[in-house]
Amino acid sequence: MTPAAYLYEVAGFTAKWLRDLAADQWSDGVVPNFVPDPADEHTRRRTAEGGMNGSAGWGDAAVIVPWEMWRAYGDLDLLRAQYPSMRAWVDFAADRARTRRHPDRAAARPRPAPHGEFLWDTGFHFGEWLEPGVSPDLDPTRDRGDVATAYLHRSADLLARTALLARTALLLGHPDDEAHYRRVADGARAAWQAEYLTAEGTTVPDTQATLVRALAFGLVPDHLRTRAADRLAALVHAAGTHLTTGFLSTGLLLPVLADHGHLDLAYALLLQPTAPSWLATIDRGATTIWEDWHGVDAQGRPTVSYNHYSKGAVISFLHQYAAGIRLPRTPDAASAGYRRFVVAPRPGGGLTSVAARHDSLHGTIESRWEHHDGGYTLHVRVPPGTEAQVHLPGADEPVRALPGTHVYTWAEDDRAPGGDVGTARPAPGVRTQLS
Repeated sequence: MTPAAYLYEVAGFTAKWLRDLAADQWSDGVVPNFVPDPADEHTRRRTAEGGMNGSAGWGDAAVIVPWEMWRAYGDLDLLRAQYPSMRAWVDFAADRARTRRHPDRAAARPRPAPHGEFLWDTGFHFGEWLEPGVSPDLDPTRDRGDVATAYLHRSADLLARTALLARTALLLGHPDDEAHYRRVADGARAAWQAEYLTAEGTTVPDTQATLVRALAFGLVPDHLRTRAADRLAALVHAAGTHLTTGFLSTGLLLPVLADHGHLDLAYALLLQPTAPSWLATIDRGATTIWEDWHGVDAQGRPTVSYNHYSKGAVISFLHQYAAGIRLPRTPDAASAGYRRFVVAPRPGGGLTSVAARHDSLHGTIESRWEHHDGGYTLHVRVPPGTEAQVHLPGADEPVRALPGTHVYTWAEDDRAPGGDVGTARPAPGVRTQLS
């Protein structure tokens, strides 16, 4: 939802869709695979497809979409309306983790481990759908606890934050929810670490997707994050500087690399001309986002859908990293909806200039930078009633920017060994011009 809310005004559409999701949600909290669903719960459960509902990553839209809409628009009424639906989904997932065990794990370990209460390893899950070179697997008996437990943590964590926000705003009468869902979130993280994280910072399975999700969701403890990120970079290099991620983690891949010291590799993936890559699909004539990276067979016939969302999430990297316009990760009521935002451009990839704008509820936000001999110049536009934190590459502290147009310059620095492309330090006497 973050790229959609950046590019378009989707508040009304998404609020309506979320009402449909809540209306179609099953009595036990299951979120159907598509919304609106023309079949009611009773009818859907009797079909073969009915057993494929309630998949981790898909059903978590009940929590993640309202949260992202809160960040983008600051609408507490939307959170209040969706809160019962958000709770119902997390309660369903937590109940499945607590009451069911995968047969293979139960056979290998008849006595459950203490963390088993929060290990979600049963039920149907699409998993990391359509990883390059991996055949689709719709086996409902497959253990996908690495994906499902990660999403249990993610949604419970967001729900705990929502409960805190709601309590602070005196909107919802659930004073115990924050502590309850924080316990679920922390328990799921501990369960995931016990089952899927090694002491060396690698993951089980040892894939790009698993590492990306672990780093993005905060599943890796601080002392192992560098090792995990370096392992992710090694897997990318081992694939010939190609990604091997599918639906759930592709949109997180470049930000995770950029945030963990591998900005140069993130740009290399963005600009990779050979398949699987974004530019390869363009070279093959794509005008929409394909479900599968290759899209067409040897005869030029489509292999799956030609209109899917997942890989298009890469546009958010251009907005948030190349141009640097970002929302706070966990905004409060005074910050959400671009009342407070960050401008933190990360030059790289051989780009010599980048410009982006966002038409927020408060007015136009703009970030525009150019590379010139010896340095960079950044123009930032801050609309009325808002403020920005401007992070210049290489600077130790951000600069507070109030409404108006600001100009910053900084000198180009020599690239440190293993450092990011475009790493820089502020020039003496950084210039800020307000108009």
